[in-house]
Amino acid sequence: IGGLVGAALAKSGWGSLNMDGLLKTVAFIFISPLLGFVLGSFFMLLVSWLYFRTPPSKVDRRFRRLQLISAGLYSLGHGGNDAQKT
Repeated sequence: IGGLVGAALAKSGWGSLNMDGLLKTVAFIFISPLLGFVLGSFFMLLVSWLYFRTPPSKVDRRFRRLQLISAGLYSLGHGGNDAQKT
């Protein structure tokens, strides 16, 4: 975003920038990681509480299977995004 703003400033000056949209974008550059941290921590606590009394071998078996599904969905999403660039 910095490169685009810099190019617009160099070409046309401050009047060419949509400051409302720029401020929203910059705000979410900082809000997004914080929101991800809070939601990730919440889900980690939720899973920890759900599996608190479950034997480790059963948890390991379930999470190994879920990790395969998670990796497959991640790869599908990553590949789907790359297809639009070709």
